[in-house]
Amino acid sequence: MPHRVYVLGLPDVIAGRIPDDIQPVGWRYILEWGGDAVATAETRIASDDLPAFSGFNSGPYVASTVRALDRAANLSLARGRALTVRVLRIPALNLVALWLHGDDVDLFTPLEPAPPGVEPGKQYQASELFAALRSEAEKRIHIGPSDLTGG
Repeated sequence: MPHRVYVLGLPDVIAGRIPDDIQPVGWRYILEWGGDAVATAETRIASDDLPAFSGFNSGPYVASTVRALDRAANLSLARGRALTVRVLRIPALNLVALWLHGDDVDLFTPLEPAPPGVEPGKQYQASELFAALRSEAEKRIHIGPSDLTGG
């Protein structure tokens, strides 16, 4: 099942919201071999609005995505709702989460490995996820170049 990829920055996490105008940055595909998920392939949206190959991943996020998709299919909160599967990335926090998006709900499942403050595989509403990440986001947004170089 291909799913769109979205990216958020630290200011959005601190604000505790997903911007209304958030746009996908690409697509992610789960690649199977012999019935097993073995990798993901990603495309990015190029400047001409055409997809361009971005990369492959065969690391822990692959199996974690499959587990999260299996759990999502059995969620009572999701039943009867039209939800689309997305992926949310917050690169500055090393977070990748499966995102179930609907008209009246946004549910996030951080994929393993997850950053401190969130539990991989646990379902979060948007407000819960951002509250769990806010402290680390505030710390990291205030790190300047001299903090990184020791100067």
